[in-house]
Amino acid sequence: MNKIKIVSVVFLIMCFDFRCFAQDLSRYATLLQQLQAAETTDDASKEWLKLAKSDPSAKQYLAAHLSSLIEKVDVHYGMVDSKSWKNSVQLAGELQLVEVAPVLAKWLSVNTNSSLTTGLSQGVRLEDNLPGKALAQIGDPSIPALKEVLNHGTQLERLRAIYVLKVIASPQAKSALAEHLDNEPDQQLKDFIQRIISKDAWGKAS
Repeated sequence: MNKIKIVSVVFLIMCFDFRCFAQDLSRYATLLQQLQAAETTDDASKEWLKLAKSDPSAKQYLAAHLSSLIEKVDVHYGMVDSKSWKNSVQLAGELQLVEVAPVLAKWLSVNTNSSLTTGLSQGVRLEDNLPGKALAQIGDPSIPALKEVLNHGTQLERLRAIYVLKVIASPQAKSALAEHLDNEPDQQLKDFIQRIISKDAWGKAS
């Protein structure tokens, strides 16, 4: 009899856990849809940030789905205006979603702020490129993706990757820059790397 009671209790607990899990998935799916809609994206972004910081399963769900939201976006004259896309990118950075780093690295060429800066200064304002800022927030786990940009990116993409590594300011980031130095074809960028890996400049974000 006791065994039957124990089995019954375990079964009830399992059913309760399954219902809770199903409810959570439904809530996550709804929030993800709201994150993509212009009218609800700001509120959904705040809710995701609060939820993912307190609920590991919510963070895991977001990490599994956010890359697909960031992978495609309309770019007009180098600018991204999509509020929902920007919110998705910012969530990836603030929650340090390592899984999203490779997709973020693909967007180092776009501007997310209507800044009029040009030349090297174009790459050293991460507010002008939210994917770069998010990669810096993710930190060392984003270095493999940044190294890919250094090896295959455009001049602007490489410039921003260099600056992101400068902001990360870890031994691994410094090593990535030092390894790339001799392979950098642009003399301005090569000089920039040389300056920022010097003892006095390393780790300063200005």
